[in-house]
Amino acid sequence: MPQRTKQQRAYELMAKGEVKEAADLLHEALRENESCDLWNDWATVCVALGRVDDAQRGYERALELDPDNTQCHFNFGVVLVGTGSTDRGLKLLRQSFNHLTSPEQSAALMLIDEHAHGKSFLIISDSLPTPGPGGERLLQIARRLRVLGYRVTFIARSEAIGEPSAASLRNIGVQVLAGDQERLPSLGIDIKGSWKLDDVLQKGNFEIALIDHSFRGAIAVAEQYIDEIRKFSPRTKIAILGGDRHTIRDWQAADASDDCIARERGLDFMVREAECYSAADLVLTSTDDDYAAWTEVIPDLNIELLPLVLQATSRSTGFDDRRDFLFLADFDCATNRNAMVWLRDEIWPKIQKQLPSAKLHVAGNMVLPEFAAAGIEILEHAPDSPQLLGTYRVFLSPVPSHIGQKTETILALANGTPVVTTSLGSQSLALTDGENVMLGDSAGAFANKAVELNTGHLVWNNLSKAGLRYIEYQFSEQQFQSHLDVFLERIDRLVPLDWDPEHRFSVRLMEELHPEILTGRPAKSRMEVRVLKYADAGERLLSIGHPAEALQQLRHIFTFLRGQTPPTMFFARVFSLMERGYKELEDHASAVRCGRAAKLCLPELNPALRLITADRNHHRPPAAPVISVIIPTLNHKVSLEQCLESLNAQTMAADEFEVIVVDGGSTDGTQEFLQQEKSSFRMVYLAQTGLGNGAARRLAAEHAKGEFLLSIDDLTVASPRLLQEHLDAHRSHPGSDVAVLGAFEYNAIARKRALTHFLSIESFLFPQSRVQASSLDDFPQFITCNLSVRRQAALSAGSFDPNFKFGENTDLGLRLARRGCKVVFHSRAHATHNQEMNMDDLFAHARSHARAALGLMAKNPHLKLFAQFVELNSPITGFDVAQLREMLEPHRAAVTAAANALRQYDAIDFRPFFDARPQQGTAANHILGLFRQTLPNVYWFTFLESLCNEWGQFNSRVPGQLELAGASL
Repeated sequence: MPQRTKQQRAYELMAKGEVKEAADLLHEALRENESCDLWNDWATVCVALGRVDDAQRGYERALELDPDNTQCHFNFGVVLVGTGSTDRGLKLLRQSFNHLTSPEQSAALMLIDEHAHGKSFLIISDSLPTPGPGGERLLQIARRLRVLGYRVTFIARSEAIGEPSAASLRNIGVQVLAGDQERLPSLGIDIKGSWKLDDVLQKGNFEIALIDHSFRGAIAVAEQYIDEIRKFSPRTKIAILGGDRHTIRDWQAADASDDCIARERGLDFMVREAECYSAADLVLTSTDDDYAAWTEVIPDLNIELLPLVLQATSRSTGFDDRRDFLFLADFDCATNRNAMVWLRDEIWPKIQKQLPSAKLHVAGNMVLPEFAAAGIEILEHAPDSPQLLGTYRVFLSPVPSHIGQKTETILALANGTPVVTTSLGSQSLALTDGENVMLGDSAGAFANKAVELNTGHLVWNNLSKAGLRYIEYQFSEQQFQSHLDVFLERIDRLVPLDWDPEHRFSVRLMEELHPEILTGRPAKSRMEVRVLKYADAGERLLSIGHPAEALQQLRHIFTFLRGQTPPTMFFARVFSLMERGYKELEDHASAVRCGRAAKLCLPELNPALRLITADRNHHRPPAAPVISVIIPTLNHKVSLEQCLESLNAQTMAADEFEVIVVDGGSTDGTQEFLQQEKSSFRMVYLAQTGLGNGAARRLAAEHAKGEFLLSIDDLTVASPRLLQEHLDAHRSHPGSDVAVLGAFEYNAIARKRALTHFLSIESFLFPQSRVQASSLDDFPQFITCNLSVRRQAALSAGSFDPNFKFGENTDLGLRLARRGCKVVFHSRAHATHNQEMNMDDLFAHARSHARAALGLMAKNPHLKLFAQFVELNSPITGFDVAQLREMLEPHRAAVTAAANALRQYDAIDFRPFFDARPQQGTAANHILGLFRQTLPNVYWFTFLESLCNEWGQFNSRVPGQLELAGASL
């Protein structure tokens, strides 16, 4: 009977429970023709029979015949651990682990954990492992650590938990924590998380923390975690898993190109990465080339190799199944952008001349539309790398220097796609021309090699196979495991660096000095605030004689921006400060570069920019601004300074707007400050005493020269794009007069009061929290703390009424609404309010509101007043007032008690209540609930009582006022 039949019959006997008969049948088969599989099956049956010695003899013979048999490793390992030969058994389980089924892996891990050393390992990355070499390396590290008996926790800074990554980690017993609520605000992301880092560190008792280094989000993971690990878990040794020398190559490329912006950005990234590496106990890097580069930058750096893990993919498609050319790269890297320009402008035309019907397909992170040309297709939504690389015949990697990309080249080789690159591009990969790669250093040579590969079946097939062999040798799992074991042995001998309470990573200093960088609303506006604070810090550091530190803060600006910086006065200021800093450090070449960049931001010194500005302004007189910003002020000098500073930092060119400040009689030095203030924009100072906001805004509108009026307060801090967003919103409604209402909220410090926090999240006073983006509303949304309107529309409607010291906005909005003007809400036109409103301020607001309501109803006989549950028609009579007083009186005591309770809560710092948790929700939620229930009653009681008190005085003066208003209109 053939062997297979006997083996199959033995399986059938096992299924029936006839174990001894199965063993005899397998033994008979072994006498006829032994094999590893037969010995493994026989030994496994012997285990079931309790014949452990026979089983061990069978497994030993199976491994003699096939030392790499995974199934035998697993079965024999389980038996050895069970019989006390733990070391050898665990070794076999570890050797086979990556090739086992999921249930077998779980069983192996149970045995490994039973005999583990109890050490804990923490992995921190920006996100969970994603497809590709870097993500696979993290998974391999986690698997290997678990196999070695470590308890592993994986922290992903980002919120999203993706499948199958999270499942892959959990299946091997890794604890997964995603979404760091304490660190994501730095990236402009707010979430509610279920864990805190200090708790994880204190409970985890981690031996080692491995931080996956990247600058995703512009702030490196290491910059946010190293100091906290040192503080809360001082015995933990910290290693950083570096990628390739991305920052070094970008810096070198930018320095060689003399591009000022790219140079400063590249230098900032490189210095910050070196700062991270120096703060760690050990650094892991992926190639010998990276190792050499970083030891040159930091000679005493503790560094080890940990190569990428790649499996050569068996080719599912051959020469005839593929077509065209592919260039895949991370185009956030300046080197790759330069490579694409060389490919598009010089190499591709030569390829097209020989292959007119061929196409070049370009894909990758931040691929730009301008890369397209004749025969070049941009793949904006490309599939995963293996599928993409298996589609195209030849991979082009035209990197012009040794600092170019190599990860994508490796991926191409691993997928059996032959590569054409340059000599310098292959330098760190030990590739040989004609053996496993094609090299061409000139545009002509590169194009010829590409054509040869695309048209030659034999040479293509040889290079495809050679590339797969190269991957199998250079990036094997065995090499990876060997290097990881060396790393663990070395770091185990190290003593962790001490926690330094004074240490701060440079890029995060502003977060501590200006907490609003972490709390501003909307969250995406924080980057703009951060950039502004870096500029302020640079200027202050220069003024006290610290040019190197000033340049460090100023450089951070460019790492939070992508692409070319806009030619605005703000960046003219930044480059001028950098020019000064470099001069003080006697770095004259850098000073010249920055000085040249500053001039390019100034229209009067940049002919090209003058042409752009002239084209943008062709529809109006050359000297006329587009926007006139109107600011009434009274005794708010400090906040007015902050307001004007924020306007100085606008992305809109300074000659496109003007600022008109109307002082209502300040006694705090406002007049002197304004007379000495030097701004990049045109500023007009006007004075009038005691006439109120209506008269101030009317006076400003009469002096304004802009096409649009933007009304804000002296407590407003504008986001850098505020003016541009208002203008964009108006331009998106051509042919119609709309008023644009921007987003508006209290700053983080102001929200430490319970009342201000309540007003910032409820629409009680300000409607922005409930208005939908781009929605159209009528006059009640005409709120002049952040609102713009076409100047001619406002003047045609009669402008602001000078008789309204309060409520002038609603009055004008009502008249504009009658003319068909709508209010559109534009959330990206964002501003904050520098005011801590207390209960006394709220009562004053209610009283002013009442006076304004009387004025509005007197001017508009058909207007109705709705105040909580009260509806009043115009005109209000003495009978109405008497009824109101009778209605209010029974509630006076309750309202007084409620107001006193609200005052008590409002007098203390509200923020700690967010951390105090009763049985359900936070204490802050309970307090906000009290405000939500009680505050409207208190406010509207004060409003209605004030309306009654003001009614008699208002009626005695209203005829003359109305006549005056009518005459002025």
